[in-house]
Amino acid sequence: MKPVKWLAFLTVCVFIFLGVYLACSNTPDITTSSPEKDSIQVTSQREAQGGKEWLWGFYDVALYPAENRLEMIPNRTAWLTLNVSPFLHGPDGEMIHIDIEILEYENIGYTGDCKIGVTISHPFPELSEFCGFDVMGLFITDGSGAGVEDSNLRFPVLGVDPVLLNSDGYTRWMNPTEFTGKAPFGFFDPLSDENSGFIANSTLNAYKYFADGIGPEETVKEFYSDAGNCAQRGLFSYGGQSTRNYDLRFPVVDGEPQVLFNYAIIASWNEPVPSPPVHVPDDYPMNANASFPIHAVINDYSTLYYLDESSHGGDIIFDIEIFDWSEFWVPGSLKDKITRVVVENSDGIINESHWESNADKLVFFDGDTMNSKRVLLRIPGDPSYNGYTDFLVAIEIDSGYYQGYDEIAPDATMAIYLRPTIEIAACPGAMIGTMSKYSMSVGEFASELEMYGSGFVDGPDLGVKLINPLTEAEIEGYTVSFVDENH
Repeated sequence: MKPVKWLAFLTVCVFIFLGVYLACSNTPDITTSSPEKDSIQVTSQREAQGGKEWLWGFYDVALYPAENRLEMIPNRTAWLTLNVSPFLHGPDGEMIHIDIEILEYENIGYTGDCKIGVTISHPFPELSEFCGFDVMGLFITDGSGAGVEDSNLRFPVLGVDPVLLNSDGYTRWMNPTEFTGKAPFGFFDPLSDENSGFIANSTLNAYKYFADGIGPEETVKEFYSDAGNCAQRGLFSYGGQSTRNYDLRFPVVDGEPQVLFNYAIIASWNEPVPSPPVHVPDDYPMNANASFPIHAVINDYSTLYYLDESSHGGDIIFDIEIFDWSEFWVPGSLKDKITRVVVENSDGIINESHWESNADKLVFFDGDTMNSKRVLLRIPGDPSYNGYTDFLVAIEIDSGYYQGYDEIAPDATMAIYLRPTIEIAACPGAMIGTMSKYSMSVGEFASELEMYGSGFVDGPDLGVKLINPLTEAEIEGYTVSFVDENH
């Protein structure tokens, strides 16, 4: 194996996504000396609101993969600029609340693949009134891709930019290009000469979701399939710790992986009643949770194909499950919160590279968890080649990013984003147009069921398997008889 010889300096930024009390001047009064109870003072004459971005600190990382070691280096000039460094450090300045471990790196010089484990510890282990909710660790990179409708959207492209392969979603929050104000509501001060390190340009960045009890490799859907985890509301408890694994792929140039990224942590919070709380998480209000969807996942049932110039087509069929706490608190309410779904593709698969639908034209179905809802999209496609193509999916809600405190934020509708990749087949698959029977009772066995369509092919492995996209249930056919290519 070719030895990997490189040293990458990474910029790590750590945020907290908190609801705070703000003074009339819209500037938080925050004083800190060490992570002790009486060292934190947040005062205001306004009511507390959930979902305020609060920058904690700014860090450089020296990565030595050949030694399986990372060295986290405090960026002291950035501390002074942001003036919030005590949150993440002990009395001697050591990093104590975030740890990154290299788990796999053997192929990084060839494929660019690397797995790291990120462990976050709650910075105030004795303060029950500062529990976090819906913590997200952002992998912030340069982005070569751009939005069609909104050209300000930039996102990483596989093979060109660093990519988080197992992301839980993409978010616009706290990207360094658009959130350019000073802490606590901005990424950094772009006019400061002290911000001389690497700053990524993506405005959409992938993240992993952190919470008490979620496993390093567990999906968010698997985690919330347990009703007990839903009842905990994505709690990151005081004194808690959570680890998530990141499957990363970096571009490789002349055998050298191009490892350069920023890292951020956001979370949601609002003051419990009473404070400190007696019962956690029940004493925290609903708006202690994130005000936007925390996760979404796509099941792809697309039928796109390209045989030649005279034979191509099919549909983009996405079954999207959306996870949002409004659905947990009031079942059925998520469909009223979502305003629009947008699907984009820069390879010409969609007419004018852009498709959208207002929520009132979408059909929603029950999700598989207590905090999710599903929507089925069917979009005509017009591919001009076979192979793989990437999409950008935006699920917009009735809110924006500006929080009302004179901070700098994008003038855009808040959304969760997905970046699915689907395959365009080299020949058309079987397309069912009509069936002799469309409805059956649970447990009913249908005999002599006839299907009409196109693309049916006879052969030794002839069989029929239908998939219900609403339940993902597979329905297998037995003793299947081929009549012709249409029947």
